[in-house]
Amino acid sequence: MQNTEAKIKKGGSKKVKPEVAPAPKEIVQPVVPESEVTDANDAAKKKRVSNNVTGIHIARARCEWHLRNFISDEDIDNKIKELKDAQKSLTADEEIASNKNKIDELNKQVIRISHNAPSVLSVVSDTMVKDLIRFGFSQLIQSGKKTLDVSYFYSNDIKSSRYYSLFSSLPSYTSSAADTNVAAGAKNDVGDNENDDSSDNMTFNTYITEAINDIKKDFEPKIIIGKKVKKYLSNLVIELIRRVSVITKSLLKTIINVRTIVPNHIKEVIRILLLDGNSPSDEIDNLMNLIDDKIKQIQEIAKTEKAPNAVV
Repeated sequence: MQNTEAKIKKGGSKKVKPEVAPAPKEIVQPVVPESEVTDANDAAKKKRVSNNVTGIHIARARCEWHLRNFISDEDIDNKIKELKDAQKSLTADEEIASNKNKIDELNKQVIRISHNAPSVLSVVSDTMVKDLIRFGFSQLIQSGKKTLDVSYFYSNDIKSSRYYSLFSSLPSYTSSAADTNVAAGAKNDVGDNENDDSSDNMTFNTYITEAINDIKKDFEPKIIIGKKVKKYLSNLVIELIRRVSVITKSLLKTIINVRTIVPNHIKEVIRILLLDGNSPSDEIDNLMNLIDDKIKQIQEIAKTEKAPNAVV
């Protein structure tokens, strides 16, 4: 280390001032581009606006993911992938053309989804879940208790629900109906758990939480939601989408002979399921009209968002 004392010189000695280290450079925090902040804010704003206008909480995009997953044909997808991988190593024009033709033929068998088809599932699932939530809240208040558990979805009065034939035969509903814990009031299902099943990002828990919070305003805000309720309702939505997807895929392949699912295909499957459950025709028509109205609202919102300088 440099000595801060001056060397002794003839005629005496003197001190040299110690060297002063340069001031540290100011650390400049990275600035997030304003466009990124705006994009994130706009996305959140659009979601709020869509919910406020349509009143639908179950996300169309999440419904589309499940619909696409349930209608996919793994065997065809794998064959197309193999052919595309092989295409990269082919050199002869005839081989390339032949391989491409095989891919094209397989692509003709792939079921595709029109943009608005998942919106039908979104509207139907949303109205079904909210009907169950309102029914459960009403039963809970009549009981004089404060915690909503899945047992409140099994009163005999539930059969009067317009959506009973949609959810009554779903696996989660039938298995819980047979569960002795449900029959006993599910006493172990107490307290709210916001992290329930949080490891699975493709559930509908978040959207159901939002719907519950909105409906609470019309009932008792202090109602406690049991730990199993959100996952239970989310499972019902996923199982309904699966049932509709499987039937729709079969109809397209064997009867209708087309390869793109459009809203009317899903609407008709929903109609058949409701008719099979002896739902009144006027109630079915009301649901079909509701679906059409909500899709129109969604389309109008999309047009507004695409318009330049649109104020939402």
